[in-house]
Amino acid sequence: GKVYERVEALDPWCMKTTPVNDFAVMTAEEFSGGRRAHLPAANCGVENMFDQLGYQFDFVDSSSDFSRYPLIILPDIIPMNDALKQKIDTYIANGGKVIATFESGLSPDGSSYAFDQVGIELLEPTYRLDGTLARGQMTDSNAYVDYIVPQGLLARDLPEIDFVMYSKGLEVSAKEGTDVISYFNRPYFDRTYEHYHSHRQAPSSGERGNPAVTRRGNVIFFASPIFTIYNARAPKWCMMLMRNAIDAMLDGRVVTHNGPSTMFVGVNDQQDEGRRNVHLLHYIPEQRCQQILTIDDVIPLYNIEVNVKVDKEPKQVMIVPDQVEIPFTYADGVVTFTVDKIDGYSVVSIS
Repeated sequence: GKVYERVEALDPWCMKTTPVNDFAVMTAEEFSGGRRAHLPAANCGVENMFDQLGYQFDFVDSSSDFSRYPLIILPDIIPMNDALKQKIDTYIANGGKVIATFESGLSPDGSSYAFDQVGIELLEPTYRLDGTLARGQMTDSNAYVDYIVPQGLLARDLPEIDFVMYSKGLEVSAKEGTDVISYFNRPYFDRTYEHYHSHRQAPSSGERGNPAVTRRGNVIFFASPIFTIYNARAPKWCMMLMRNAIDAMLDGRVVTHNGPSTMFVGVNDQQDEGRRNVHLLHYIPEQRCQQILTIDDVIPLYNIEVNVKVDKEPKQVMIVPDQVEIPFTYADGVVTFTVDKIDGYSVVSIS
C-alpha cells in the first residue's frame, strides 16, 4: 500500500490517456523475432537513444496506420517486401518522411536494394577473411570500421572531424538526383591478423570512401547500423547525428527540456479532460551486481525548463497530484514552464 500510494494519487491524470508522439519506429521484432531479454539490438538502441534525447515515439509494425505520423524510422534491419514497399511509397506520396538506416530497405533475401525512393545502389561488399560479410560486424578489436565527417544538416554541435563508426556500413553509391550529405573516410586498413594497430581500430586515412548519409526528397539514409552501434557502445556522436537528421525532418518537437540525458520525459493527452500531462522521471539504474540493475539513491534535479507543443494557449499549468500552480509563458504554439525540483518523479498537467 505504501509503495503504490503515490501511483494511486496520480490516477486522475493517467486514466483514458493517449500518447503524444513525434514519429514512429518500425519494430525489428516483426522481421527478426524477439523474446524476453533478447530483443533485436536495433530496437534497444532506438529505445536508449530516443529516451535520452526526449523524443516521443511509437513502435509500429507493417499493419499500423502510418498516416498518423509525420516521420517513420526504419532501424538497421527492416527488409522491404512488396507489401511494405507499396505502403511506404503511398505514405511518402502523401507527404510522409522516412529515415532508413543500414540494411533497412534491402529485399527480403538481401540480394538487392528494394526501397528505390532512397536513391542508392549497392556496391560490391567487403568480406572478412573467413568469407562472411564485413558489414554490420561488431568485434572487440574493431576490425572493420568506417569514419564519418559530419557535414551539412548533420554538423550541428559537431566538429567537422573524423568520428569512428564501430561497424562497417552498407556499401552504396548515390543515384542521380540523390544528395550525399556526408561521406565515409576509409581507415588505413581493416584490422585483421595481417595488419595490426595498437588496441583499437586503425585510424582514418582521410581518403574519401562511399556515401555515409544521403537525402532524396523526404527520405534520409544512413549507411551505418547506427542504432546497433549505439546499443553496443553508445557513442554520443551517433546520437547527435541522428538527432540532427530527425530535427531537419520535423516541424518542431512535442517536448524539449534543459535537463540531463538521464531524465526521462513522456507526454500523454487526456482529451476528455482537456489536459496534456508531462511525466518527468530521474532515476538512474546502476549495475552494482552481476544480474540486476538497482536504484538506491534518488538524485534530485532543480530548475528544469520544459517546452511543450500545444494546440492553443493553456489556462493553467500545475504540478499534480498536489495541484500546485506554476507560472508559464506561451508563444508560437509552445508553452514553457520551469519545475523547481524533480525528486525522482514529477507530473505537470497543462489544462
